[in-house]
Amino acid sequence: MPSELLNDYIAGALGGCAGLIIGHPFDTIKVQQQTQSHHGMVSCFKKISSSNLGKGFYRGLTFPLLSSSFINSIFFGVYGNTLNWLKQGNHEKKDTRHYFDVFVAGAVAGAATVIPACPIEVVKVMLQSQIKSVSKPNEKYYRGPWHCLKSIFKESGIRGCYRGLSVHFHRDFLPFGVYMISYEWLHDRISEQAWADERGVAAGLIAGGIAGVIIWGCGIPVDYVKSRLQSDTSKKYKGTVDCVVKSYKSGGIRTFFKGGAVVCLRAFPVNAVTFFVYREILNELNKVNPGVVLGCETVGNV
Repeated sequence: MPSELLNDYIAGALGGCAGLIIGHPFDTIKVQQQTQSHHGMVSCFKKISSSNLGKGFYRGLTFPLLSSSFINSIFFGVYGNTLNWLKQGNHEKKDTRHYFDVFVAGAVAGAATVIPACPIEVVKVMLQSQIKSVSKPNEKYYRGPWHCLKSIFKESGIRGCYRGLSVHFHRDFLPFGVYMISYEWLHDRISEQAWADERGVAAGLIAGGIAGVIIWGCGIPVDYVKSRLQSDTSKKYKGTVDCVVKSYKSGGIRTFFKGGAVVCLRAFPVNAVTFFVYREILNELNKVNPGVVLGCETVGNV
């Protein structure tokens, strides 16, 4: 692969890692609310904070941090190069077709991450959802990501590592198209404002944060079902429909929005930081290995 095409992969990897470190404590609270009996964000926070950082808010971080560079590299790399392919020789202005291309590229990139990301999500959810309980001393407790992955594979084979795959796909396919078009459109509109800085730092941070809130605010019910399925070691659910029906019977429509508040609270800083780091690193890399220039824009710059 030509070196200039690697820019999106490298920038995406570093941007994703930065966002992950910022957002993992919020993500742990979200998964606990979705998979345990916590009724609110505050009670969940208190429960988790009784442990140290490694066993509390940052439980399950090692595995996704090591793999985050890989997954985000795939997403931003596929996004940038798909957008490049769609735009070759067309529409120098940011018109309707441009934003449609952004949507398609985002959806394709989201779909491309599902297969490698699903086992990582299963392990992360399992580690984040478990609570070592004195009242249940014999309950299985995973010591870490590799112990968790090996145990899942030993008990359920490769299918166990891909629990909730179909729901995971629906969470990451079209929604990531919405995610990228939201970011691009907002970034363009904010950049036009008189108070916006020339480098686009404010536009990138604000657009990234709002785009994150939009995608997670709309996608929390699907994410709830995904978390329930991926943490279901007791085989309580026969499948996605069974999970939806049983969840609704036990808690009504509100149950699908568990963790919604902390998700939206997490989404803004995480996505703001992710896009900021991605853009800054990508701009520096493109100075060394320039991409294909269309009009006044370098391909790969979101």
